Amino acid sequence: MQDVNFDPLVDRFKANIFDSLKGRIRRAVILDRLQNIDPFPGVLEPTVADIGGGFGDMSLHFASHGATVDYFDLSENMAAMMRDRLGDYPQYLDKVTVRNGRFQDMIDALYDLVHCQAVLEWLADPWQGLKILCDSVRPGGYLLLTFYNRDSIIFKNLIKGNFRKAFSEEMAGDARGLTPIHPLDKGQVFDFLGTENMVIEKWFGVRSFSDYLYPHVNKQNPKIEKAILDAELKVCEREPYRSLARYIGVIARRQS
Repeated sequence: MQDVNFDPLVDRFKANIFDSLKGRIRRAVILDRLQNIDPFPGVLEPTVADIGGGFGDMSLHFASHGATVDYFDLSENMAAMMRDRLGDYPQYLDKVTVRNGRFQDMIDALYDLVHCQAVLEWLADPWQGLKILCDSVRPGGYLLLTFYNRDSIIFKNLIKGNFRKAFSEEMAGDARGLTPIHPLDKGQVFDFLGTENMVIEKWFGVRSFSDYLYPHVNKQNPKIEKAILDAELKVCEREPYRSLARYIGVIARRQS
């Protein structure tokens, strides 16, 4: 099995995730939680690794806050789009470096912040990938990690009446689609971070309830979308909602 490359799925990914309410919720929750910490304490010239940088929103966000960013993406198409997009932001051309390929083979520095959003679950070996991410955080630096939550698949199958599948081990999606090949158990991820000298300062849910909304809720209504976003922000650190979220977000700091 190989890491999943989004080259054939870029247009579908952009429409179904990046340009959708799902994508807007993800960005809103992650940026809101990030505001609650100082990701670059005492660092004059912070450095960031943006793993699986996709269309580059987070790279541009970090660059706008004075960071030097290494953008990594396995997809050649994604990386090409990011290079084109940087042309619209000439002020960041010397701040963002676009690197195309497996981050496991390319990352070669320590960073003040390593950001990895919805990548581990697409790797052939997510634990090797997580080990490399942790090793790339400088002492005192942060890992901002978001991963696909295995429990959300179980819950979704339960409420759909797919009881046999809910209690099976068949959680992996098809590499040709948008359901990851390795959804992760949050307890295992948390334990792994602990063994890597990473202290979890905050964890939260992304899309804690919105994936389970009744079909009659009109998500296309701007007022309803705003209400959904506001509600997601309110419950993202509350139990039991965050444990059932589609994605789990973690802010962990490497001990000095």
